[in-house]
Amino acid sequence: GVTNNGRPVTENDVVLVADKYNLADSSRTKPSDNGGTNPDTRAELFAKYGVDAPPTRGMAMDDLASVVEDDRGVVASVDAGVLWNDANYLAAGGHTNHAIWVTGTDRDLDTGRVNGFYVNDTGDGQSKFITRDVMQAAWEDPGGTANVTNTRLDDLRKAHGQ
Repeated sequence: GVTNNGRPVTENDVVLVADKYNLADSSRTKPSDNGGTNPDTRAELFAKYGVDAPPTRGMAMDDLASVVEDDRGVVASVDAGVLWNDANYLAAGGHTNHAIWVTGTDRDLDTGRVNGFYVNDTGDGQSKFITRDVMQAAWEDPGGTANVTNTRLDDLRKAHGQ
């Protein structure tokens, strides 16, 4: 994880920084509905912790797989309704309304075709596998946008003393 002055940074720490700099939505009545970001504000929030992760738009499935396999940190912008198969959370107009951390890939051993992705999803609290078809509809179709670290995760860990 990320550290700040040698102390591990918690999710609550990140939320407080995001709130302080107006980098996350805090307008909702229900506190658990707050915290939403977009690719540009996520890049600013990463920068507050010394991590360069600009938004990359128009990526394709193989692009996403390649950066994950290159040990880059990847936060993908997705349509939560498609991801969770829940019409109550569908984004309007083919946009995105949620972000997930992409942690791994699964490829066909014979063809190299991407079968899907392993992700951490704070929206439903699960680490899970997302099929190629679901990722296509939830991520690539609405624009294929992700914040991708310019530094490999292993190098970031070393830089933060881990």
